[in-house]
Amino acid sequence: EMCIRDSVIGGDGTISQVVQHLDLESQILAILPSGTGNDLARGLGLPRRTDCYMKALPDFVLREIDVWLMDGRRFINSAGFGLDAQVLATMASSRGLARQNYVAAFIATLPGLRPLYVRATGNGEVLVDGDVWWLAALNSPFVGGGIPLAPRARLDDGKLDIVAVHACSKWELLLKLPRVTRGHHLKDPRVSCHQAARLTVESSQQPVAAEGDGELMTLYERRIALVHAGRL
Repeated sequence: EMCIRDSVIGGDGTISQVVQHLDLESQILAILPSGTGNDLARGLGLPRRTDCYMKALPDFVLREIDVWLMDGRRFINSAGFGLDAQVLATMASSRGLARQNYVAAFIATLPGLRPLYVRATGNGEVLVDGDVWWLAALNSPFVGGGIPLAPRARLDDGKLDIVAVHACSKWELLLKLPRVTRGHHLKDPRVSCHQAARLTVESSQQPVAAEGDGELMTLYERRIALVHAGRL
């Protein structure tokens, strides 16, 4: 059977746009990372320098990864509520370093940041119930241009890694940043991590800002389901 092969040159946002229109049953996606973040490429272990990529190309093998759905939109790397969406909004409206660098955008966002109340359920139990700075559901370990928010996440295990950064002072949140960028945050008592094959998120804020693979979304439903949508 012949498969249609599509190639994408770009970063996570470009890949996200293409994934919305792929036929998961027949099409195969090849990625040449050239974006700002390239978090999916990191999760796949792809070289991000073009010369290294081309040298490694003959040894590439096909790999199946999970595809997820949130409010009718596919995502394959991450979905997030709270801090993540607000930082991306800062990046979209900024110039200079804050437009290109996730950490710089986070620092610029912090003064106006507000906690978000969420109730998240998965595996038949309540995983998060309270104010959070950030609730993220990850298929890949990385967000924000290489931040290992979910270092144990796997792209093909049929589960999302759910990471919640619970409410604390903004000063404490800022001090947590170096631990997060080094992947040392999972032992922090203000951080919780779970795995779930399906996640339902309810928020007191409506509409709620969210992100899917780095693309900003405005969600109007009171209850938002993140569900498995197949394999790519």
